[in-house]
Amino acid sequence: MIVSGIEKKVRTGQVQAAVLCLLRKNDQLLVTEGYDRIREMTYYRPICGNLEFGEYSWEAARRILHQYVGHETQELSFIGPVESILTLEEQSVHELFFVFEVMSGHRDTHRSPLAHETNLPARAVWKSIQDFRRGQLVLYPEGLLDMLITGS
Repeated sequence: MIVSGIEKKVRTGQVQAAVLCLLRKNDQLLVTEGYDRIREMTYYRPICGNLEFGEYSWEAARRILHQYVGHETQELSFIGPVESILTLEEQSVHELFFVFEVMSGHRDTHRSPLAHETNLPARAVWKSIQDFRRGQLVLYPEGLLDMLITGS
C-alpha cells in the first residue's frame, strides 16, 4: 500500500507508530503528495516515516529528515501526538504519529526542498496552510490542521 507516497506494509489489526516532521516556510508547509485511486483524490501529508523498534521518536524524526531531505537539524520541538484511523485504497490504516516541528537548520531546505530527490519516496512540495484551512486541499492525518492553527 502507498500512503503519502511512502510504501508501507499494512498489518491488519495493528497500530503503526510513526513520526511527522513539520517544516514551515512562512504560511507554507513541506508536504508529500499522495493519490487515492479508489476515491480519485489527491491528499497531502508532511514528511513522515515509521518508528523503528528501540528508536525514540526524536531519533526517528532526525533520521527521517536526513534520509528524505538531507536535513541535519539540531532543534526539534515536540508538538504532540495525533492518532489517525482512515481508509486509503480500500485499506484501513490506524496510525499514531509523534509530531515534531523543525525549529532551525532547515534554511537550505527552504531554498531547495528536494535536496536529495533520489531519496524522496514521493514528490515533496510547499503548500499553503491556508489552502488546507479553506478545504481546497486535503491534509492527513486528520487533526493535524488544528494542531498547526492552534499550535498545540
